[in-house]
Amino acid sequence: RVIYVGGDDLLFLSQVDSVFDLIVDIDNLFTKTILTEDIKQKLNNNNLPLPSMSYGVYISYHKHPMGEALAAAENLLSTAKKQGRNRIEFIMRKHSGQSIASFVDKNKFSLSKFVELKNKFYTTSQENDLFLHSFSHFLCNHTDVICHLLSYDKSKLLTNYFDSTFDDSAHNNYKEIIKTLISLLWSLSQSVGDKKTMAINQLYAMLRYIELIISKN
Repeated sequence: RVIYVGGDDLLFLSQVDSVFDLIVDIDNLFTKTILTEDIKQKLNNNNLPLPSMSYGVYISYHKHPMGEALAAAENLLSTAKKQGRNRIEFIMRKHSGQSIASFVDKNKFSLSKFVELKNKFYTTSQENDLFLHSFSHFLCNHTDVICHLLSYDKSKLLTNYFDSTFDDSAHNNYKEIIKTLISLLWSLSQSVGDKKTMAINQLYAMLRYIELIISKN
């Protein structure tokens, strides 16, 4: 539901399970209608930066104050712009009051990969939800080792580590999911330079978001 449109600003409310899908749709529409090849050529010829879409996303319990959500979203948008634009800064504040914050730098990482992962889990069973919960905590408990493995030029060591960890017969049904998560983590690590811990935190936040929407399904 659109609340305000003015100048180059847009304020809207969205269902929690579709907010990032909506951002992908808005970005695609923006590219199709605004960032045409003709416009990009004219801007490049005049040494002007290309316009981009930045977002501040605040996810909160529906009984939390709306004014607080609005102020938080505005602050997140301001942070996204200060950090280089074409970026999403987001916070999830759960009913318990616990907050998880992260970001997506769309210059270096495709948001569609996150949305595809979310949709894959969103349509699966509660059993996969339990594995997802375990995997997200595994990331937290093994951050130092994973961070070290991400520092290498190739992802093979990272893959071997996860394969040796999740090698029980109970994990057979999750092989493809694990493969997808490794690929996503590697992609995130390539977008953050030397700050590999940041990539782990990003994937952790994404997985916790997916857990949240599955619990509401």
